[in-house]
This record gives sequence, C-alpha cells and structure tokens, in this order.
Amino acid sequence: MICGLFIARQTAHGQRFVMVGLITALITIVLATFYPAMGEHIYYHLAKTDFPNIFTASAWEHSEGLAALRDPNVTAITYPGPGIVMFPSYHAIMAGMLMYASLPFRWLRLIVIPANVLMLLATPSSGGHYLVDVIAGVVVLIISVALAERILPRSFK
Repeated sequence: MICGLFIARQTAHGQRFVMVGLITALITIVLATFYPAMGEHIYYHLAKTDFPNIFTASAWEHSEGLAALRDPNVTAITYPGPGIVMFPSYHAIMAGMLMYASLPFRWLRLIVIPANVLMLLATPSSGGHYLVDVIAGVVVLIISVALAERILPRSFK
C-alpha cells in the first residue's frame, strides 16, 4: 500500500501513512507492555472442541509465551514466538490504516473499506482479541491520524 501511494504521486498522504504507522506502533508498544492479556477463550477456559465450525487457533497460540512472561521463575523466553494478545489490537489498527491509505483512491476505497470493516467485526470472534482491544485499537488509530494530519497537512479531497 505504501509503495502504491508514492507511485501514484500521493507523497504527502504516503508520508502521513508512515507517520501514522510510527505513532500507532509507539502507543501500542507502551500500552501492550502494561496490558498483555490472555484471550477470552483461555480466560474462560474454553476448549477448541467448543467451536467445531470456527477456526479459533489464534486463541491458544500465544498462551504459553504469555504464561512465561507472568511467571517470575522463568529466566528466558524463546524468540520468535507466536505473538501475544495485546491491548490495543494492532489488527484493528492495521485495518484502519489500510482504510486510511485507500482514501485518495475512490475505486480502491470501495474494496478496502468494506473488507477491513468486516475484519474488524470478525477479530473478537476468532479468539485473538477482546472487543475492548479492537475498540482501543480504533481509538489509537484515530488519535494517530489526527496527530499525523496536524503535523503533515492533508492535501487530497
């Protein structure tokens, strides 16, 4: 997406997109440091067999690494691991960033925005995030876009 913005001579918007990515990453890293979370499937002790028709593998992938982070006796954690469910959801942030990146292109908006709205709606059901993680991700994105557009003015209609 970023290459497409620069190829289409949407340089200012491409710069804002990069700035939004940096701001959201910084905010997310700070918040996730203080709020790592077990997904709802683990918290409520649900089994994979409780969801025979839904692929929810992401709900359990990160649990071993997060348990190690919370264990004071663990001295080393294997990297790379499967990731950690965090607050806020970077999946939600990325969905919003893709929608934001598509704004200068009317034809692309018609595809990207509905697809990413559906992804936002599906994120909590896959077991990777709580609904509040997704909402917080959207809030972080909105704050980041506002900051980026304040620093680098908007130039498209």
